[in-house]
Amino acid sequence: MAIYGISDLHLSLTEPFSCTEPCHERKPMSVFGAHWQDHCQKIFRAWKKIVKEEDTVLVPGDLSWAMRLDEAVYDFAYLSQLPGRLLICRGNHDYWWDTKAKIIKALPPNVIPLQNESVVAEDVVVSATRGWVCPGGKDFGAEDEKIYRRELIRLEMALRHGQELRAASQKPLDHWVMLHYRPVNDAFDSSGFVELMRRYGVSRCFYGHLHGDPCYHVLEGERFGLEFQLLSCDYLQFQPLRLK
Repeated sequence: MAIYGISDLHLSLTEPFSCTEPCHERKPMSVFGAHWQDHCQKIFRAWKKIVKEEDTVLVPGDLSWAMRLDEAVYDFAYLSQLPGRLLICRGNHDYWWDTKAKIIKALPPNVIPLQNESVVAEDVVVSATRGWVCPGGKDFGAEDEKIYRRELIRLEMALRHGQELRAASQKPLDHWVMLHYRPVNDAFDSSGFVELMRRYGVSRCFYGHLHGDPCYHVLEGERFGLEFQLLSCDYLQFQPLRLK
């Protein structure tokens, strides 16, 4: 049983998905570059080849362009065809994300939404929340500061839950964090997110949100005593990355 990761699927299907037929999409991602052409098929084929039913896949945000839950019906049907258990958190484009009760009812059984909380996956606790842009960025303003402070509270909620799960476990569990946003600014300065993860003994952090080679601004590898990995699907060439 393995753990994989891939984010920012940016689905917008308007009819049932077929791997052998062209996709009909509300917002084709090919407008962002030729490498996005047929990205739904690329992800689907790679996922089916790599991931097994008993595996877990971390998906940190931006699953669907849908504005409402009822617009995401074919996107959710697409996810239902993918093997493995999908652990998801909200991204900045997931406007369909409603109350926890409503999204659990709408999502297929293999998709588990994490909202400022944690779950055990194999011998790992995964804590998840959305995150936000960090202080020190050139466009960081007063409204960003409010959201940033709120997201710090939400991350700590998730980390405390993760700490409880680790304490209740009869075996040692590693502690990972899944965010949608990169947890540092463009200068890669430390942030409240980083400090919280260090305080709670997190070892690895996975995030998405960033696109567009050569402008990924990737925080990757070891820094601040943590290991970071960008999971945006275009960065991974539309293939789930094995994390464990």
